[in-house]
Amino acid sequence: MAPNVILYGASWCPDCDPVKRFLIEHEIDFQYVDIDQDAGAADVVVKLSGGRTIPVLVLPGRVLVNPDPAALAAAFAVAPALPEPIYDVVIVGAGVAGLSTAIYTTRERLTTLILEKGVPGGQILTTSAVENYPGFPEPISGFDLTDRLVTQARRFGAEILDRHEVIKIEPRHDSFDLTVTNSDDQTKHFLARAVILVPGSNYKRLNVPGEQELTGRGVSYCGTCDAPFYRGKHVVAVGGGNSAVDEGLHLLKFVDRLTIVHNRDELAAQPFLIEELMKQKDRVTILSRTTVARIEGPDRVTGVVLKDLATGAERPYPCDGVFVWIGLRPNTDFLRPLVETDAEGFILADDCTMATAVPGLYAAGDCRAGSKKQLATASGEGVIAALVAADYLKKQKTAARK
Repeated sequence: MAPNVILYGASWCPDCDPVKRFLIEHEIDFQYVDIDQDAGAADVVVKLSGGRTIPVLVLPGRVLVNPDPAALAAAFAVAPALPEPIYDVVIVGAGVAGLSTAIYTTRERLTTLILEKGVPGGQILTTSAVENYPGFPEPISGFDLTDRLVTQARRFGAEILDRHEVIKIEPRHDSFDLTVTNSDDQTKHFLARAVILVPGSNYKRLNVPGEQELTGRGVSYCGTCDAPFYRGKHVVAVGGGNSAVDEGLHLLKFVDRLTIVHNRDELAAQPFLIEELMKQKDRVTILSRTTVARIEGPDRVTGVVLKDLATGAERPYPCDGVFVWIGLRPNTDFLRPLVETDAEGFILADDCTMATAVPGLYAAGDCRAGSKKQLATASGEGVIAALVAADYLKKQKTAARK
């Protein structure tokens, strides 16, 4: 039996979606007719409304034209609810991925809010010069690149709230309820039809003296980003896994000498990576069962103090830079158990669409399992998530209810 409630609307109509949401949230059986998809529907609307106004809601014995919440509540004998503002998209994180996402969601005419627990930029703010971001033949600082992205996102209409940390996300009918705390310890709630997760990840730190003070001045966590600054130099790389050896191979395209320091008896990287490394063994020194106890330098790195784990003995070791590759920690603890993650906490999302297993929830950038952890790829993943979310929302707004 066909529903006895019919809603006429269109995907481009800003007043149609609230009516449809009311019907869905109150579990009212209805048929949705998109006037752009149904031949003759526009003529029916003109006849019912006396003009070209939508939405038109047809009930047994009456017709409501563009009804407000009070009229809807009265028509279906439910208590009127206070209107809740709802965003088309909320983006969690304002790094390069999040800001790139916002540029595209806003250009798709989606109301967009970015929630950032710190300040816009994320890890890139610690980079003094970015040389590998497309469109910038001359180096640009992480701060300046962030400033440009923020300006661009806001110009298209994105709202950005910094120092607003998302602590919980709950699905709610066909939307999401985000619980947020701000710097004043206030708790707020935001509603979104779709959520794009770009909280990023943090490099694991050595937590030794000198590391924090010299980050960006000889201490780095990204070989792809910073290797060109060490042409002809000697650098120390900390870590023995796949990422460390792979990044070390990239460093060898620029540096004169590479010392790899790791705390195991043997490198843990895959054999083929170690074989590639050993092809340049005349330029590579590997120090096993060794850690960095301290990083030294008045205003730039001049060396490290190494500690032998077998004897406990320490010795100074001159170098021009230190690269730390002991892993990444994704900022995803607040998302469990809502989304699936791998063993390390990275979000499982489709490589092509960035979609998680939760409809309307997407993940992009460094928080996603399988991402390449580069600025350009993070930006690209954010753009993909934005466009796929736009398609999802269009289908959500126009899907017929049987």
